[in-house]
Amino acid sequence: MPESREFFDAHAHMSFALDVASFASWFTERFAGAFSTTVSPADYRFAQQTLVSFPKIKVGVGAHPWWVAQGKISDEDKALLPDLVANARYIGEVGLDFGKNGLAKSVFATDEQTKQAQIEVLRTIFAAAKKSPAPSVVEGIEGAKEAGEAKGGRVFSFHAVRGADVIMDMLEKYELLEDNTIIFHWFSGSSAQLKRARDLGCSFSVNAFMLQTKRGREYAKAIPLDRLLIETDLPEETSIDACAEGSQTCKQATEAAEAHYASMLEEAYREIVTLRGEDALDAITRNVRKIFL
Repeated sequence: MPESREFFDAHAHMSFALDVASFASWFTERFAGAFSTTVSPADYRFAQQTLVSFPKIKVGVGAHPWWVAQGKISDEDKALLPDLVANARYIGEVGLDFGKNGLAKSVFATDEQTKQAQIEVLRTIFAAAKKSPAPSVVEGIEGAKEAGEAKGGRVFSFHAVRGADVIMDMLEKYELLEDNTIIFHWFSGSSAQLKRARDLGCSFSVNAFMLQTKRGREYAKAIPLDRLLIETDLPEETSIDACAEGSQTCKQATEAAEAHYASMLEEAYREIVTLRGEDALDAITRNVRKIFL
């Protein structure tokens, strides 16, 4: 196993940390980098501002389907999505969730209305991405440019629960598959949907939670090595007032969150080696260099 400083997290939520800047500082001293997804335009603006001093952490424009369903994204923020997407290379967490969690606590009258609300937000994002070319790459993972491995376009991280086929249909309709990197995070669709996504050239990020299940391990073995990434989907969301500045409770909670995060990222890498062999590590490193610039 390589040292943990070589590990890259392809789907994180740094803005969920109790003390975001402190967590990011700890993270960047220990690991190679991360794609920090967000759940709403407001979350994106907060993360972008808070993490600006940490170039190893790439922040994505997000509109999580749960937040859409629960009315946590204001109409004003939805109206900002086209401009945010037009000026961003990283898009995530976005997608569709037509499962129990995606429809629960919905502010809409029916499940069908909830689904359509999620689709409409995703349609807005895709239309903006199709209309505007991705911003130029300014800086990236050390060595990638020199190696000629850089890939242009946008990088999307998708949440897809009982909605993978709809997402892929929309990606084809908006012609976003060829010039962008499409990553399905913690893929939970059917084996037929996995095959379709694989045949379309999509990438997949897997985490320790996924690899604890039989189906998750089978999917991880079926993903082409040149499209395999590791993620955590961490830190977990915490209350905004859970950590009073300077309190001992805050310090203990932060240290516990850091330890849990590190163990889950390292566990995912170890499990991939068990499933796919040592070659998987080199492949993942190449994938990171190619995608995350």
